[in-house]
Amino acid sequence: MKRYSYLKQQHNTWYFRIKIPPDLREFFDGKQEIVETLKTADLSIAQIKRLEKVAHWKNEFNRMRGNTDALKINAREIYHKTLEEEREGGYEITDEDEGDTGPGIVIDYLLSKASKELDKPEDEIEPSDLDDETRAKLDALVDYQKEQRTGRKTKPKQTYQETFEETAEQYIEYASKEWTSQTTGQTEAVFRLFKDYIKNRPLALVREEDVAGFLDEAETLSPHWGRSPKTKERSLAEIKALYGDDEEGLSGRTLNRYVSALHGLWKWGKQRNKCAGSNPTEGFYRKTKSNPWHPYLDNDLKKLFIPPHKSRKYFEIPYVALYSGMRLNEICSLEWENIREEDGVVYFDITAAKSEAGIRKVPLHPRLKWLAERAKKNKKQGLIWSELNPSGPDKKMSWNYSSGFSTFRKKRGAKSAAQYRISFHSFRKNVVRCFELSRVPQTEAAEIIGHEKAGITYRVYNPHGLTMQQRLDIVKTISYPEFEKAFEAAEMKAYT
Repeated sequence: MKRYSYLKQQHNTWYFRIKIPPDLREFFDGKQEIVETLKTADLSIAQIKRLEKVAHWKNEFNRMRGNTDALKINAREIYHKTLEEEREGGYEITDEDEGDTGPGIVIDYLLSKASKELDKPEDEIEPSDLDDETRAKLDALVDYQKEQRTGRKTKPKQTYQETFEETAEQYIEYASKEWTSQTTGQTEAVFRLFKDYIKNRPLALVREEDVAGFLDEAETLSPHWGRSPKTKERSLAEIKALYGDDEEGLSGRTLNRYVSALHGLWKWGKQRNKCAGSNPTEGFYRKTKSNPWHPYLDNDLKKLFIPPHKSRKYFEIPYVALYSGMRLNEICSLEWENIREEDGVVYFDITAAKSEAGIRKVPLHPRLKWLAERAKKNKKQGLIWSELNPSGPDKKMSWNYSSGFSTFRKKRGAKSAAQYRISFHSFRKNVVRCFELSRVPQTEAAEIIGHEKAGITYRVYNPHGLTMQQRLDIVKTISYPEFEKAFEAAEMKAYT
């Protein structure tokens, strides 16, 4: 703050002046400036009093806007602003009689003022007796005096440092522009847990032992701890009471995601001088065994489809996946207009894909002709499975269906085992297995599955790919003889 900022002199008296923000001028009858007398002709005193005025009016402006967060950090702002002013030259005043410097005079003034207001001798005043603003100013002035004595910048008390929560909010606001809503939500959940564990200490005070202890506690939580809509309102202690000491616990992959979130925050904070030194999350990544999804065995395919589920979505959507290799959300997002015809071949026009390679045309397998006939006969509009609704952080059509299918699968007896992990994604594994057993080249299989082609030759020089008839020939290689024999024996005529 410059020597005369917020001040003006008139008839040997100093006045405080501050501009009213344009959005608040209606509360002041259109006035553009607030002017108040400081009742002193002494510039030194005026410079001291203006600090109080600036803090008061900025507080009022924030209150008028309903900005309670700004009020919470007001003491910290006053501390840093006072310290910064001292470093830049302070109040440029001295007491010739006492030989004291600016900070000492201001400290004496503030203590004297507090003594009168509290009706208490200065030497009996406790920090808890002072209001937040006065205490912040005094702390800043005392810290500056230490800097003068030692020649080194002092580290502010934790009270005046940015909390972990505040730093995390800034980081998420910055980074979430490149994230999906799901990633943002997952990162926020990790930060909420960690904030509680470290009692919201500043990022600069986080140590390796904090990360280690946090991961040890998180490891005991149920994999489903975050599914309740009430999770955001619960503390770490409450979550541990409800979901702790779980036999399954969190997987190494999930814990690595927690470490990755904290690692990213620290790296971002260090670049912005919010912390220093080595990243305390280094060395905490865990080795995870690769245990990929497996294709369904014929016996489980029989359990899933025979007899058909009473709700057609739990029969038809998996059946389409089994004979197309499409992803769950791609199928759930299909509208009737996505079933089209080209060169005499009926195909799925897939537009709701997770990547550019996923946008593709997949011919309908002969065993899906019932769907083509239904589309042609009814000439409907809208979703094929109209009972589905967009849900979840990214408003996916498959969000609710995914958990429903998992429950249905387990009830039918199609369950995962240590060396046999299955899910809806397993249908894609079944299709790819059919392609490989039929010796379909990988670049051709990629066009159906929705993967990017390996190498640049076909990808760059033939962007249009195979003809529709050639794609149909590939799709026809999808076959499950044992399952199909049982399926036909069940006489499910609507789907044969």
